Amino acid sequence: AVSTPEPGGISYKELIDSLLLLKNKKIIGADIVEYNPLAATPYASGSTVAEILRELILVMKS
Repeated sequence: AVSTPEPGGISYKELIDSLLLLKNKKIIGADIVEYNPLAATPYASGSTVAEILRELILVMKS
């Protein structure tokens, strides 16, 4: 969850699908800009951020 959500912004599934397109590319860095635990919901929580980070690492490792 973020402090200022973007209406119509990218969904979790869209993000993961986009990351998969980057497999076998030479990605050397990535950034998770914001996570606000005070704005967390069951669909946007710390575990969601951890899952995104895991996918980023797997893509960068491939």
